[in-house]
Amino acid sequence: MADAAPRARQPPSWADIPRDLAGMVLRLLPARADRARFAAACPQWRAAARQLPLPPPLPLLALPDGTFYSLPNGERFRFPGFGCAGYKSACCGRWLVFPRDDGCYLVDPFAGATVTLPPLSRVRLRHPNAAPKDENLVLVNISQDPATGDPQISRFGQVINGEPWHSTIMPGDASDKKKLYLVELDGALLMVRRKVCCRLVGKTVVAAQSEFEVFKADWEHSRWVKLTTLGDGLMLFLGRPCSRAMSASRYGMTGDQIFFLDDVLENNCKEYSYDEETTSVSVYDMKSGEVSSPLPMVWKHEMILPTWMFPWE
Repeated sequence: MADAAPRARQPPSWADIPRDLAGMVLRLLPARADRARFAAACPQWRAAARQLPLPPPLPLLALPDGTFYSLPNGERFRFPGFGCAGYKSACCGRWLVFPRDDGCYLVDPFAGATVTLPPLSRVRLRHPNAAPKDENLVLVNISQDPATGDPQISRFGQVINGEPWHSTIMPGDASDKKKLYLVELDGALLMVRRKVCCRLVGKTVVAAQSEFEVFKADWEHSRWVKLTTLGDGLMLFLGRPCSRAMSASRYGMTGDQIFFLDDVLENNCKEYSYDEETTSVSVYDMKSGEVSSPLPMVWKHEMILPTWMFPWE
């Protein structure tokens, strides 16, 4: 009897690649959307994506209509089966804030989690009396009352003496507006001062170019110290609800840059308008002082409060 024909060898499967090799591939995918596609390929890759220690993905940009953009390429997507349209604010870089009849609720689009906040009728509301453009820094230590469990202020004091700001009036009905952002960086505190150059067109204040200065808190001398550079390895993402510092070299991106949004609201007041109907993410280069809009994400100016979201993985 003739020998049976040898069984054809099965080609190797991509699912069988070593886990350390899968980790090398994942580390080359800084976008959250790309990591999600990798994990969806097969159970083995999904396990690798969950178990391997990875740097957090690059931030997402959320728009109030439920659209998200994924960096670094500006890919547009929506979270499947989960509507995120209609949020009014954001907090902690992860939670979107939605209104309801007697209060608000929080939504984590990454985990699909929802947290209902206490009714507003039970919240003590106090309007802020601090100037939003004041560069003085005040420390407030909130602790818990041991008897009632209610929050209480156990310490209050000014720790940084900021310089006074005077808006500059320039020829041709031009002036400037100031916005401030606080950013934590490896235990240090940065303050970013954004100057928006404006001009008066009729009765409308129209914004033009933005300029930035970055300062670091000097706790010992109670002052802000100006920085001339972030370094080639760092980049900042600035937005009214949340701002973050991130490593640029880790993701193969250019450092010493500031990614910022057109935050036109200050204390619910619109400070200025724009010539264009649409806007995008802008990038300020600390070395050259130039502003560019390299990312292909565009939305209407009337769509207030786009926000950065920082997924944790």
